[in-house]
Amino acid sequence: MKRSELLIRVLLLPLDYISVLAAFLLAYQLRGSVDETFLLPYNEFIPLTLTLSILWIVCLSLLGVYNLTKQRSRWDEFFAIILGSLAAITVSGSVIFFFKQIDFSRLILVSTTVIAITLLVSLRLLRNIAMAILYKRGIAVRRTL
Repeated sequence: MKRSELLIRVLLLPLDYISVLAAFLLAYQLRGSVDETFLLPYNEFIPLTLTLSILWIVCLSLLGVYNLTKQRSRWDEFFAIILGSLAAITVSGSVIFFFKQIDFSRLILVSTTVIAITLLVSLRLLRNIAMAILYKRGIAVRRTL
């Protein structure tokens, strides 16, 4: 694997974390615009979101989304993102259920899942476009005889 390919693959992990975090914040804002009565205060929401975002990335990595040795097709990666996101929402919902001290909106979890899947798939699409541009310029191309 060339260094440029490795760099792009390694950059996906923090970009995915930022995408999931952005999905949580966007879902919080959408939920707040609908009804603010049962909304968790922002100073309690942020630490929980940081933790749940890490949990989300762990679920994605357990499904092999960040596997550097295995090349995946676009469909395999798409379904791995969907399965990882569904696993993450299940685990997150379970954690929130068992620690009843937090009154977390299930609507935020569901809308976060939809937004996160959209952002993660869009990020993969941008990666594929960037790789195609790099290939055309002769960067990250494997030259064989």
